[in-house]
Amino acid sequence: MSSLLTAVFVTAAATPVQRIHSYEGQARQALVGDGVSLAEVARQGIDFPALSQRSLAARWSALSTAEQREFSDLLRQLVELTLTVRSRKLKPDAHRLTDCRAIQRRVDCAVVFADDNARRMNISFRLTKSLRIYDVVVDGTSLLLSYKAQFARLIDRHGFAGLTKRMRQRIDALRQG
Repeated sequence: MSSLLTAVFVTAAATPVQRIHSYEGQARQALVGDGVSLAEVARQGIDFPALSQRSLAARWSALSTAEQREFSDLLRQLVELTLTVRSRKLKPDAHRLTDCRAIQRRVDCAVVFADDNARRMNISFRLTKSLRIYDVVVDGTSLLLSYKAQFARLIDRHGFAGLTKRMRQRIDALRQG
């Protein structure tokens, strides 16, 4: 039932800013254990095929369809597990998004921390046409560009098979705690 309500809530969010606030609300629900998992929120909010394609850039088209699916699935698992592990340290009301504004399909916000309203962090969400996230930029550091550099380095050194092997190892390590 909670997933159905979440799906209705996300679908109803029409503008980029509304969509980001919708994802934020869902993430808060997940952090308090209110029926939806953070992995589910990530699956709904992040466009993993777009993130996958953009993070491999020109290398994407050299992959077979099966390799593209495999990579996208591994990246999804990696992001979901990383979010889940890191969220264990977060309190649901430790921070909030404020002053959000949209510039085309980019939403810029400030993050204000509950324990220190003077402390702020800038965050930008880059969205696909369907208003799903493909990049998050925190204080000028892009998740997409970080992935792109890491993946290019690993492919150059170890090939695509080496990259997927390392991704599987990281996923296993995250699952083990």
